Amino acid sequence: MVRSDVIGDPHGRLPSIHYWWRAYETNPTIYKQTLNIKASSHHLLKTSDGKVLLTYGDGAITTRPTKGLLISNPADVWNLGTPTPIYDLGTEDSANPSSIEMPNGTFYTTGINTKTRAESPYGGTLWLISSTRADYQ
Repeated sequence: MVRSDVIGDPHGRLPSIHYWWRAYETNPTIYKQTLNIKASSHHLLKTSDGKVLLTYGDGAITTRPTKGLLISNPADVWNLGTPTPIYDLGTEDSANPSSIEMPNGTFYTTGINTKTRAESPYGGTLWLISSTRADYQ
């Protein structure tokens, strides 16, 4: 079982916390790791190969651009590499991602263009941004 949290910090300005435990144990030990990322509105997707795709709004940046990390060892200490930029609308809120994996291994991450129609002809629209495992290496 894996959980990431930003307890008491809905805007992602504090480091995120990763918890994990072995759910099949009667009295599982709960492990905790403070991550060196400021994740706002994160999403965890278990991939077909047992990894976890973590997508989140980067709370360390005013516009909260969406970034992603592919975690190869989700039920242990996370060794984070360099986050992969997914999208940045340049507004104060381009986070709240959610991701899916297609049968061919392509990931799609949602993004909402929070600009108004006056600012962008695509204001208020839902975007699907594609990525592959190679993008997270």
